[in-house]
Amino acid sequence: MNELKLSIEQIDPAVLWGPNNDHFEIIKKQYPKLKIVARGSEVKVLGDENELNIFQEKFNALVQHLEKYESLNVNDVERILGARPTANATNTAESGTDKFASSEVIVFGPNGIMVKARTPNQRRMVDSLAKSDILFAIGPAGTGKTYTAVALAVRALKNKEIKRIILTRP
Repeated sequence: MNELKLSIEQIDPAVLWGPNNDHFEIIKKQYPKLKIVARGSEVKVLGDENELNIFQEKFNALVQHLEKYESLNVNDVERILGARPTANATNTAESGTDKFASSEVIVFGPNGIMVKARTPNQRRMVDSLAKSDILFAIGPAGTGKTYTAVALAVRALKNKEIKRIILTRP
C-alpha cells in the first residue's frame, strides 16, 4: 500500500470539501479503494499506486478549477471526477475540465469554443436525442437542460437536419 501526501495551502479547504463535506463525500465514493484523510491543509491518501496516480490527476484538476474560478460546486466535482482516464492517458497537462473525447462535442460555438455535455445527465440527453425524434427534459433549474437543448438544435441546424429553430416558452 502506497501513500500520497498533498498540500492544499493555496486554497481554502472549506471551499474544496464543500458545505457539510459534500464534495469530500463525492470524492470518497468515486475512489472506494483509497483511504483519504484530510487534516487542515494536508491530504493523505493510501492505496494502490495506479489508483493514486489517477486520484492525484483528478485532485489537481479540482484544485486548478478552484484556483481559476474561485468556486466549486457539486456539478463541477462530479464533472471533473466523472471522466476517468484510460490506461494510456498520460497527458496530464490538460485541464481536468477538458478531458472529454472530441466525439462528445455537441457543436462548435463562436471562435471555435466547444460546447459539450458537461454532466452525466446532459450526456444522457444527447444520447436520447440520437435515438428519438422528440425529447422531454425535466429537472431542477440550473442543470443545463435549455443549454443542452439549444446546442443540440444548433447542431441539427448546422448539419442541415432542420431548416429553422423555433423557440417557445410556456
